[in-house]
Amino acid sequence: MRRAAVVSASLLVLVLSGCAPLFAASVVRSRAARDFDCAEQAVQVAELGGRAYLAEGCGRQASYACQTNDYGIACVREAPLPR
Repeated sequence: MRRAAVVSASLLVLVLSGCAPLFAASVVRSRAARDFDCAEQAVQVAELGGRAYLAEGCGRQASYACQTNDYGIACVREAPLPR
């Protein structure tokens, strides 16, 4: 419980300090690595504008939408992964 509070407070500081786009790209990279079954280092992320990001890696790509919430930044895949 205490760890969650510390993480939430840290995320809030990042968001308020203007680091949200950089942090969102990191969240997208981590999520895409899981979705692609790929190493995070192999995933490239590009900001598409607004809250949209494109992740590419290991021969796959997907778009993600991010938004801030009470816990930090949440990113969800917008388009299905190609097979």
